Order: sequence, then C-alpha cells, then structure tokens
Amino acid sequence: MSFNSMLFLWLFLPLCLAAYWLTRGRGRKAALLGLSLFYWAWNDPYHVLIVLAVCMAVYGLSYQMNRSEGNARRTWLWAGVALSLGMLVFCRYAPVMDGSKPLLLVPAGISFIAFSLVSYLMDLYRKQTDFPANPADFMIYIAFFPKLLMGPIASARDFAEAVREEKHFDFEPFAGGVRQYAWGLGKKVLIADALALVVQRTFGDIATLTTGAAWVGALCYMLQIYYDFSGYSDMALGISRMLGIELKKNFDYPYLSGSITEFWRRWHISLGTWFRQYLYIPLGGNRRGLGRTYFNLMMVFLATGIWHGTGMNYLLWGLLNGVLVVVERMGLLKVLQKPRMLWLSRLYAGFSVLMGWVLFRAENASAALSYYRRMFLPSAGTLTAVQLLQPKVILLMVIGFIGSGFLQELLSRFDRSEKPWLDHAVNCCAVVLLVLGIMGMVSGTFQSFIYAQF
Repeated sequence: MSFNSMLFLWLFLPLCLAAYWLTRGRGRKAALLGLSLFYWAWNDPYHVLIVLAVCMAVYGLSYQMNRSEGNARRTWLWAGVALSLGMLVFCRYAPVMDGSKPLLLVPAGISFIAFSLVSYLMDLYRKQTDFPANPADFMIYIAFFPKLLMGPIASARDFAEAVREEKHFDFEPFAGGVRQYAWGLGKKVLIADALALVVQRTFGDIATLTTGAAWVGALCYMLQIYYDFSGYSDMALGISRMLGIELKKNFDYPYLSGSITEFWRRWHISLGTWFRQYLYIPLGGNRRGLGRTYFNLMMVFLATGIWHGTGMNYLLWGLLNGVLVVVERMGLLKVLQKPRMLWLSRLYAGFSVLMGWVLFRAENASAALSYYRRMFLPSAGTLTAVQLLQPKVILLMVIGFIGSGFLQELLSRFDRSEKPWLDHAVNCCAVVLLVLGIMGMVSGTFQSFIYAQF
C-alpha cells in the first residue's frame, strides 16, 4: 500500500486521519500505533513479526541500560546496537534457501528501522532522550507509518519532542500537509514515473545506446531519482503534518549545490545527519588531525555505499563521493566557494553527481563501466537521442531541471508579504498537481519508489 496508490489515498489515509483526530490521549496513541502496525503488516505480512520481536528485544536491552551506569551501561548499549545492526546485516546479506535457490530475507524498511533503533539507543545512552516507560511509545517511534519504510530517519529525541504534546486540530498546518503531499504526489507520478520509462530503456539495454542516448538516459535518471525520493519525502512529511507531527525535511534542492560536500548537506539529509552523529563524530570527527579526518570521511561514505546495497557498484559509488569530499577538504572547496565560481562550481557538482548516479543505477560495476564507455566513446548503437527525446520527455526534463531548485531560488528573492498572489499561485499549483497526480495514478503504470529496495 504505497503512498501513491488509490487504496492508500482514498481509504487508509482518510480512516487514519479520522481515527487520529476523533480520539484523545491514550486512545489516540493506540489508534496511531494500531494503524502503523496495520500499514507495516500490509506492506510486509511475512517478516513483520520477526522484526517486531527484535525491536522489543532492543527495548528490553534499553531498559537494562537505562538502569545501569558505567561499564554495565556501555555493555547494554553495544548489545542493543549489535542486535539492531546484526538484524540489518542478516536480513540484507545472509541468503536463505528456497529449495535449491538462495533468496534474501529483506523485510520492508529494514534499513530505516535498524537505524532508528540505533538512534534510540545512542540518544538514550547519551541521556538526550527519556526512556519510554510505555512500550507503545517506543513502538510508535519505530513504526510511525509515514517514515517507516523510507524515512526520513528521525532521531529518538526529535521524534519524542514532536509527539510529546497533545495535538489539537489546526486547519492551517493540516492544509500545509495536504499541499506538501500534493507536491510529492506530483513529483512522483507526473515526473519520476514518466522519466522511469526512458531510464529503463537505456539502462536495460546498454549495448544499443549511442553516445547521445546514453547521456539522455543518465540525465533522466538524475531527475528520476530526485523526484522519486524527494516526492516520497514530501508525501511522508505532508502526512505527518496532517497528523500534527512535524518531521525534519529530507531534501534542500541538492542540485543547486556547488560542491559534493554541499550536495551531501542537501541530499537525504536525515541519512547524512545519522552518519555524522552516530559514526563520524564517534570516530573522532575532525578533532584528531587532518589525516584522521580524511579517514573518518572515507569510512562514512564507505558505510553509505554499503548501506545502499551489496553490489560493487554501490561500494564504488560511496568511495567516489568520499574521495571527492576529501579532495574538496584538501583545498578545492575554497576555490569552488568563490563568488565568481558559482556556475562553474555547480557544473562541477552536477557532473560529479551525474557520474555517481550512473554507478548507482547500473546493475553492477561492469554495467556501469559499459555505460561510461557509451557516454564518452563513439559507438554505433541503434538507439539514438532523437528517438528518446519525444516532446513529452523534453518537456518533463525542462520542467524537472527548472523545478529542482532553480525556480525556487528565483522565487525566494521576492518578499511574499508584499506579493500575496505568490502564495495563492502555490496553492493553486498544489491543487492542480493533486488532480493530475490522481489522474496519473488511474491511467498510468504503477512504479514503486526507488528507495523501497533499501
């Protein structure tokens, strides 16, 4: 039951909102937990009980940690972290046998669940959040359905603050949530899903590509993954706002970045924050000299690549980003940040990101290498750029690039208090996107979210 499905939009979401706002106190928490568990079980009926058992085991370990001090407290912490990450490693990388065929046991949202568990344990260990005496409060944090499957990854401290107060229905934030959901739905259905057809055609049969077709496919994927994942995040944040719960944004127009360092401050912000708080800083951050800082950065991006998948292409993608960030730290960043370098730095960052996305999208490292050959070496393929660049594709690419931050950057120069028509225009666009998005769901081919596999 995806956020971009008719079942979710017309049945589950209205029932959820009604159950939430028509109850109070413990009844509201019970409704939210029950609906989240139902949503979780609907998406993954086979594995949910296994993951629930691990979650409750982690809760039990955190109870012991909360009662302990010193070495005992640290021991309970590492036991909980080991169980959480062990669950992730086992489910993502340990094959199970189905007759003679090895399969992977990958529960829905397992990576995000495991990272939420580690965040909870670390925040509790550092005494940055309180121990939830009621297990239901703990499970609401883990299973809260808008963020369950694909984030954003909320820290235990931030989430506890967001849900602490009893909410009263307020039309303005509710309407803002509907508007944000509409933007996300439009991103996903109207742009990402349409461009996915070009991406599947190019990356699915690399041997047929001419140089121009390879570049068109790579650019389309660059737009697809942004509009797909940021569209999901907008829908997740919008649904949360409808429930009176504010989650932190996960994207900040990353294609406006002038460096890879800046790109990772704007792309998948919650994942970058998680790695900074729970890996980079514990490793020493930048407090132990330049050499150790560079090593710590490389470890973070190596872990980022591994988190995304088991293939060598993911590992290389993480290392590529790590190397570029380290090189920027060595002095390139100072050059890129000069005012006169604005557009040149954006071209550098955009090109670097594009090359990384080819690695990320390819089936494996060998396929990525073949794709690079098609991009940079003359080839006698049969699929040309002209065949791919139909009027609809050209229009979507133009809209996609303009709407990935450049239009927003231009509009930010206007004072909205002096131009109230801008707010009305945004609201009207949201309504149009909602209607077009629903029409697209009815008439289009369903495309799952890219990050659903992680």
